[in-house]
Amino acid sequence: ARELYEKVLALSPRFAPAANNLAWILSEHGGDKDKALALAQTAKELAPEDPQVSDTLGWIFYRRGVHQRALALLKDSAAKLPGNPQIQYHLGMVSAQVGDKEAARQALSLAAAARTPFPGQERPGRPSPRSGNARGTIRVWGGPVATFCRKSAAACLSRLAHPFASVLRLPLSP
Repeated sequence: ARELYEKVLALSPRFAPAANNLAWILSEHGGDKDKALALAQTAKELAPEDPQVSDTLGWIFYRRGVHQRALALLKDSAAKLPGNPQIQYHLGMVSAQVGDKEAARQALSLAAAARTPFPGQERPGRPSPRSGNARGTIRVWGGPVATFCRKSAAACLSRLAHPFASVLRLPLSP
């Protein structure tokens, strides 16, 4: 997919969907992080109202430690696509980082309750290669963050030694 988006952008450098998708691939799969940011910013300039573009740019900002800019973008994205668990996950992680525990709890609860798997969430029943957990796992970039066991959230959270564990108090599911 990466090569395809690069070819599309070579033909049409201002095609927002290709710029956004290539930015995501570079950001998430070991590519040039500076190029990912530049592409995401170009996509945002070209498609300022697109919630997927706001999510991509917001997540890239989060991973770079630019949390307030990330928060604004991800709030906008979540408002436009409230049922998207990946966007809720991103919003929850940024909210936790800026200290808004209630917003983090709400967004991460929505993400954890999702029936559709999304990047950042391991599928229940399959162990995560890093965590060894057989239940659903939500991880932040670079390592496990919190385990959301849909039937036993308290047991999973009690085993965590992570700073976000205090954000994720019960109940996780609505």
